[in-house]
Amino acid sequence: MTEKKKRINQSGQLLWLILLVFYSLIMYRLFYRQCVQYGGGYVSDMEPYIMVIKGLEQPFSYPYPLMFSLARALSFFFTAERAMAFVLTFLNTLSVWITGQYLLRFIREELNTRQREMTLWWYLPACALTLSLYFVSMLYLPYSVSTVAGLSRCVGTYTPNPFWNATYLATRPFSVISFFEGAKLLEKYECGAKLKEYLIFAASLLLGALAKPSFTLVAIAVYAVVLLYRFVKSRGRNLLKSLYFGFCVLPAGFVMIYQFFGVFSGSDYVGESAGIGISPGEIWSLYSSNILLSVLLGNAFALFMLIYNRRKLKSVSWFRHAWQLWLAGFLMFFFLYEKGFRASHGNFAWGYMHGMFFVFLAGLMLLICNTLNAKKKKEICCVCAGWLLYAAHLACGVHFFLYLLAGYDPFI
Repeated sequence: MTEKKKRINQSGQLLWLILLVFYSLIMYRLFYRQCVQYGGGYVSDMEPYIMVIKGLEQPFSYPYPLMFSLARALSFFFTAERAMAFVLTFLNTLSVWITGQYLLRFIREELNTRQREMTLWWYLPACALTLSLYFVSMLYLPYSVSTVAGLSRCVGTYTPNPFWNATYLATRPFSVISFFEGAKLLEKYECGAKLKEYLIFAASLLLGALAKPSFTLVAIAVYAVVLLYRFVKSRGRNLLKSLYFGFCVLPAGFVMIYQFFGVFSGSDYVGESAGIGISPGEIWSLYSSNILLSVLLGNAFALFMLIYNRRKLKSVSWFRHAWQLWLAGFLMFFFLYEKGFRASHGNFAWGYMHGMFFVFLAGLMLLICNTLNAKKKKEICCVCAGWLLYAAHLACGVHFFLYLLAGYDPFI
């Protein structure tokens, strides 16, 4: 690396660090206020989590200990509420940083293919776009007219960034790694991959399951279907390579089996039989009068990028993988529900929301490519439409976040 490139890289990393610190302070403010239910507001799932940290009895089962163990260890030095806020802020910021590293590498490689250098002026939009991913939300109407569509700001429409659910946010550092490394392995495992790549992928899946199995459940379902399809297509010739990939999934799979028996077997605390039921659209319909509209409002930008770049589904592994995850998450949420008193909680929606995040991420990466390649008038118009649609999601997301930060209830 030349001295000039080294200085640019150092300056860019410093800029990135400053933005991350600022972002972390804002998120800590939200998470701490959720933990203490500041002013009687700040609706979130924090209350039972705090009870777990304090060792108090509460009605829910959480057989995914990563976030709770970290917060419990930190509670020896701080209050349980502050410890939880610290841990969640760290994990959430770690997710942003990891996403930034992948996105910066992607932009650098795209520029290199065009004989262009990664200047400091590229760092600012790259960092800003990374942070924007953690604020985008569903499209929604202003509050005064939201009832026209029968949808509130999030219920029934859902969002890639549910700030009120700590365990979803805690799993994202590992789900981001699993997404990129999984897409890479799916592309090359039959031709041979390095041991290091397998180990990173396996570790991220395992840690993700220990944080919350919502992403890992969806991901393992996708891997199982893809590996089986390719095994049949190759007439068994890729058996050994498929086993290598399968071994990476085993640790997370064993953890999920344990989690399954902890949540979906026996009976819950009110004596109702636990388990998984099948009822197409029933749970989603509790919160939305129009599921199709919910999908369109929640994924408008991603769907636009899918249609515009549909021919790249075969050639771009991470683009294809993002939509595989989205489809698996959508099908699970649409058809499955958790029996017992938590049926109406719609807990299978978390996998769908992970899928939403990754199709937004993949869509943004493709939009960057489209912008660099746009030459014809039609291409320029489509790129502009893509950026406008992304900006609309971001504007709604920032408004939604500020609404939460002020302590208002997002479920009305």
